[in-house]
Amino acid sequence: MAGDFLANYLPETIAKHIDLDKIKIQTGSFVDKDLQEHYSDILYEVGMKDSQGKKGFVYVLFEHKSFEPGHFLALDLLRYMLNIWRQHLRNEHTEAKLPMIIPFVVYHGKTKFHPFNLGQIIDIPSEDMQAFVPNFKYELADLSVHSETDIKGTILLRTCLLSLQAIFMDAPQEHLRRIFTMLEELGDQETALQYIEVVFKYIAGSTDKITFDEVKEIAAQAAPKREEKIMTIAEELFEKGMQQGQISTQKEVLRRLLSKKFNLSEQDSNYIQRVDDLERLNKALDEILVAKNKKDVLRHLQ
Repeated sequence: MAGDFLANYLPETIAKHIDLDKIKIQTGSFVDKDLQEHYSDILYEVGMKDSQGKKGFVYVLFEHKSFEPGHFLALDLLRYMLNIWRQHLRNEHTEAKLPMIIPFVVYHGKTKFHPFNLGQIIDIPSEDMQAFVPNFKYELADLSVHSETDIKGTILLRTCLLSLQAIFMDAPQEHLRRIFTMLEELGDQETALQYIEVVFKYIAGSTDKITFDEVKEIAAQAAPKREEKIMTIAEELFEKGMQQGQISTQKEVLRRLLSKKFNLSEQDSNYIQRVDDLERLNKALDEILVAKNKKDVLRHLQ
């Protein structure tokens, strides 16, 4: 699927220089831990057709920030590219030149994307100082709800990209219908069954804009052969989602009642937040009615 993705979404002027039959996914992530809520990434090692068998890299960064997407992205990309080159030098330090890195951003956030190259976010007082400013551009695939980008590629690639789009839509039902219809076309392939589970779990776990009854209706119409499988997954996910909602509610109620009756510290609040057992939370709430101190309540969370 990697070759299909790059062939369909990299510009032809770039893709023609890459040997798409020689793609290797590199392990690990280059995204800073504190930014992993907003970014995820994949590094592809590729063969470069014009460099006598030498390799290069395509660095794909998935961005789903909702606050000023794209403004300082080039700065983050520069840092990640430097880390890729440093890793390359550690592994193959005998080479005289660094391999080419093609930065490629896939955006699927809520708001409109505004791309800026690195040079555009640096205040340059005079053209005479332009030589001191590093600059590069990055390729962009905008899959946001505001984009008119066509979803292209094989069925598996299209279902994956439609899923990325769906989670930020106010009404993702039509996208889910398209996904189920396409996966139905794969027949009884094991791949189709795996993708139904992965894709549906991703969408259902990332948005609350689809109800159980809507899933049932869409599955019956768009994927009748797989309706039973889909509904088994749906029942599991919706039941899990309801329990998670109950847990979140009980945590908030427990914090509020403890704050009113006792002095609740930030440490206590963080301790409550780490508890994901509904039974223990309910026991702690029952104890508040008769508890003489905070310890009597919190001991039920152990």
